[in-house]
Amino acid sequence: MSEIQARDPFDSVTKGCFVILPGEPVEFKKSASKAGMYSHKDDGTYYNPYHREYFGFQRLIDGTESVETLKLRVKEYERTWSEMKNRIDSLLANINKFSIENIVNFVTTAYNDVHDISNLQNLNLPYCELPTALVFAGVNIPDHDVLFKQIACTLQRNGHAVATLRSADCSNLKNTISHMIEQLMNTQKDYEKDDDDDEEIDGKIVFFKRAKCGSRLSKYDMQLLAGWYEHICQTTSCSNNGSRLVVIIQDFECFDPKLLEDLNNLFIIIIPPSIVENSEYRERLPIVFLIGIATIIEILHDTLPKSTLSLLRMEKFSLLQPHQCFNLLVNEVIIEESKGIKLGLAPFKYLTDTYLLLNYSISSYVSKLQYAVMHHYYANPLSFLSNINREEAQARLRLLTDEHLEIIRMQASFRKFVEARLPNYQEVVKLLKDNNYLKSLIPGFIEEMQLYQKKFSIAFNFIYIIQNSLNEPSMRKQKYYLYLMALQETNGLCESDYVKSVVLHLRKLNCMKLREIVIACKEYMSQRVDGIVELMETISLLEGFAEKLGSNDANMSGLECEPLSIGERLVSRSRAKMMRNKANSTNDDTKLSKDVVGFFEGFFRDNLRHYSSIPLHELTYYDAVNLLKKAFNAQPREALQTALGQPSHYIRCDCCLEDQSALDEILPTQNDTCILYKLYLEFGRLINLYDWFVAFKHVLDKAGPIEMNEAQYPLRNRLMLNFVAGVIL
Repeated sequence: MSEIQARDPFDSVTKGCFVILPGEPVEFKKSASKAGMYSHKDDGTYYNPYHREYFGFQRLIDGTESVETLKLRVKEYERTWSEMKNRIDSLLANINKFSIENIVNFVTTAYNDVHDISNLQNLNLPYCELPTALVFAGVNIPDHDVLFKQIACTLQRNGHAVATLRSADCSNLKNTISHMIEQLMNTQKDYEKDDDDDEEIDGKIVFFKRAKCGSRLSKYDMQLLAGWYEHICQTTSCSNNGSRLVVIIQDFECFDPKLLEDLNNLFIIIIPPSIVENSEYRERLPIVFLIGIATIIEILHDTLPKSTLSLLRMEKFSLLQPHQCFNLLVNEVIIEESKGIKLGLAPFKYLTDTYLLLNYSISSYVSKLQYAVMHHYYANPLSFLSNINREEAQARLRLLTDEHLEIIRMQASFRKFVEARLPNYQEVVKLLKDNNYLKSLIPGFIEEMQLYQKKFSIAFNFIYIIQNSLNEPSMRKQKYYLYLMALQETNGLCESDYVKSVVLHLRKLNCMKLREIVIACKEYMSQRVDGIVELMETISLLEGFAEKLGSNDANMSGLECEPLSIGERLVSRSRAKMMRNKANSTNDDTKLSKDVVGFFEGFFRDNLRHYSSIPLHELTYYDAVNLLKKAFNAQPREALQTALGQPSHYIRCDCCLEDQSALDEILPTQNDTCILYKLYLEFGRLINLYDWFVAFKHVLDKAGPIEMNEAQYPLRNRLMLNFVAGVIL
């Protein structure tokens, strides 16, 4: 203790400033199990030559997979996700097409002169109003960027200048105005040509061009925008009556109310609104507001005062709600498509719960779906066989090795297939021993899965059509809920209580209602037949049912037109009608209704089976939900605790790699932070900092004295430095 000075600068464990330089880069050692995946470099390190060339895909089956099958897995992933992404983009582009067209029409006609006095909405009033579109975009705020970008692009293609304002970019009025002016003056920079040339897009002249003349005005001065707009209109040969300056306020709820009030009043109350003829900005700048509202319209009245609201000519536009968008997405990408990767029960339930209970984000759902598709092709060595046609089958079967066939035999669905053929001993032996015989069955398994998916989607939509035709609101379910129910019922959706209840209600319908359902089902099936003979026979059967039900309705309507007898007039009208219908009903009518209901019941039983009943469904269905949860529900605390508790796997501690049995021991050669964490676990709820330091020093003393210059770095100070650095890091 005499060697330690009384006022040493490192004598306190609560104060200190240390410079900790980064260590040398880690060179990954070659693993014996991955010898075929890595190549040796001149400096002694190893690298993976397939990492960049094949998007990180690696050779599976302990590195023995051929490069050809590796390329096929990458190719199938790119093709599958490209098709899915195209369908998703097309759906999202058309999902709000009608509402966006109405918004564009509102913006285009916002300042048109009114010739019909009966149209009071566009009537020129003796005071100034700003046209304002209230866009109810729903609570899926993460998707608003894509949605309003789509609206802005559509407005730009129609010749309007657009500025999108977000609360994160608008801290005060000056910043907001400068941000708005900058976007409006550069709106059409992607469509610009020379100054003397005009470009026509979709039949409309785009005449907003960037002003190239200098100006001494401030970048937040409205005269700059007015002068630029006047200059553009003078230098172009087209009229500006159809073009507008559109200001989109994307996240209205996040804006400062005072900022919104000042921004709205800027274009109206610079000059008193009663003097309309002197309100130069209203005449020179045809500005239209688009306000994005995620909640309800009451937020608008709570945020802006009445004096501001009275100066806005508002019109409401509702976009499709999040649950409706999700319903269409699941139907288009997962249910309707007969090819492509399907989600099993656990992944689909996880993605559905995440969407409905957490964020309502379509973009987040799509990213999770892409991750699932990528991991299916990344980790499944048999994935290059999924979704192949008959022409590709023989070429890919030749690439199957004995290891691939053994993996096929280990699948749970193949085991069920073999167990179902136990009475035929010779066939079972051929399935387990004869590789050529197994290869000959694989194309049939793939075609059976594709046909099953097509029939399942048709029968599934029959259920959806029938439930919407019933006068029972409690029976109507969303498609994603019905699909989740189909995945949960291992015996098939037809055995669920819901489908049995639908069939029971179907038996109670009259012939007219049954005919409407049959015609709707036939029209849907005609669009999905794709030349399959079995489905074409089903369509013919539905046409026959529709004709018979139609003729039966005509006979019944003729009976109802006959005059009532004298005895029937003495009875109440409802009772008389019931008696006549009962008397005129025949056994043929009852038999026809039973035949129709029996057809639907049998069709559901045959085609609404669970996917696990199909051999080799593992080629198409993805069930690894744990990886999805780890990737998108990150738990950093748990990951840090695992890393500090097992330094051999996460920090690549050399001493722990050599002795795997010493994982639970506290070794002095381990990382300082790992030692401190393990000591922390040994303490109780309250930890004395000095006792922690003493215990840390005792562990390091086991390794012997530290080699250092005692004159420059006393031992106690060096230990304090390591202790404080380990606690802080």
